[in-house]
Amino acid sequence: MFAGEPIEVHALAGSDSNDPRFAEVDAGISATMRFEGGRVASFYAGFGTEAIDVFQVLGTRGSLEFQHAYLFGAARTILLKRGATVDRIDVPETDNFSGMIAYFSDCILEGTRPLVDSGEGLADMRALLSIVDASERGTPVRLTSARRFTPLQSSMLRSFPPARRKLLLP
Repeated sequence: MFAGEPIEVHALAGSDSNDPRFAEVDAGISATMRFEGGRVASFYAGFGTEAIDVFQVLGTRGSLEFQHAYLFGAARTILLKRGATVDRIDVPETDNFSGMIAYFSDCILEGTRPLVDSGEGLADMRALLSIVDASERGTPVRLTSARRFTPLQSSMLRSFPPARRKLLLP
């Protein structure tokens, strides 16, 4: 997000103490992340509420709303809103994992280093653990960025139709 990693996080977690599903885990967590340049992003993730699957970006000249943003095996819809104008972009269902595996396989076959390596995942985990830490402490947590963000490149993209047969292990 914002082509960078968060530099500070604030977080609150909560549960209904009468709900046995959340005796050992929080029902949900809300986080606000500060990025370089004063930019801010926030999210809520949880299992104790009605399920929604939406990602929104609010900007100075409009907004984007991604419907079915996180589900696998679902077509996605993007709504681009500018004032009273709303453009709808339908994105067909694809197999996200096959594309990632194909890109990595191509790198192995061609002897090239992947443009995005495990450092991206480690940076994500550092941010997630900082969110948990901020929630437990009740105070903001500052992060120091250990690496530059590598944006997605068109050369990395692979598209596959959705898998219809899935391997299920007992």
